[in-house]
Amino acid sequence: MASFSSTQTTVTATPALVLTSDTDGCRVVFHVDTGGSHTLYLGGETVSSTTGFALHGGLAVEVALPPNTKVYACTEAGTETLFCMIVGNN
Repeated sequence: MASFSSTQTTVTATPALVLTSDTDGCRVVFHVDTGGSHTLYLGGETVSSTTGFALHGGLAVEVALPPNTKVYACTEAGTETLFCMIVGNN
């Protein structure tokens, strides 16, 4: 049976770990609140506004993560709330 969980993380301009997939991997929907005025960036440990995957307010993206994958996020300035819906394979 697949596991299901969700998180909400306040993201700032400093890259921060927002999610680590489990040992079986997982599917994640990343969503930025529609009220947000700053773009959020997803990527690896050194994610920045020039290297990250841009996610604008009100948009969502679904990603299949391999086992033990770490996802980091940051904004170009200010703070945003990142919502994650996680479906695991266990």
